[in-house]
Amino acid sequence: MNHWERIAPDWVETMQVRAADVGTRVVADYSENLLADLSAGLIDLAMTYIPRQQPGLACELLMEDSLVLVSTTPRKVTRHWQPEYVFVDWGAEFRASHYLAYPETRAPRLSVGLSMIGLDYILKHGGSGYFSERTVEPLLEAGRLHLIEKAPTFQRPVYLLHPKEPINAELLNLAKSTLKDVVAIDMRQERK
Repeated sequence: MNHWERIAPDWVETMQVRAADVGTRVVADYSENLLADLSAGLIDLAMTYIPRQQPGLACELLMEDSLVLVSTTPRKVTRHWQPEYVFVDWGAEFRASHYLAYPETRAPRLSVGLSMIGLDYILKHGGSGYFSERTVEPLLEAGRLHLIEKAPTFQRPVYLLHPKEPINAELLNLAKSTLKDVVAIDMRQERK
């Protein structure tokens, strides 16, 4: 769900062009739910942070996502509790790494499971939080957000999971290659 706004619209549009005679169903959900749907045969392809290895499923790296600490005001990183900090739950690995980076920090006033909720909140009310660098780059360039100096960054790999033996291998390969093309274009635009 955290990549919906940057990747999914272009992927859907491109799929509609490349496979105009095929119905495309898009589901935005948490990784565990997507994996359950994939295992049950309800979906054919999942983009997730979880590199699940299980019989019948193939897993491949799609991209690396950097999570950066940003704030609505310029400042340096602090290791103690910040009342305006919004904790975005990027998953178990992030929670563990975050705790190691900030062991003295107590529970935040606001925790969210979806980054766009946290980002909308700090843009309206002020504050800070960890967000995908890809998502906040335009806001950094516009001066609406600021990278917090000397804050650790966290890498989040994004994986594609799909059946090893799909019902329609040609169509699955088209969906995967289209998604990879959209991600590659998005990454090139990010570097400009």
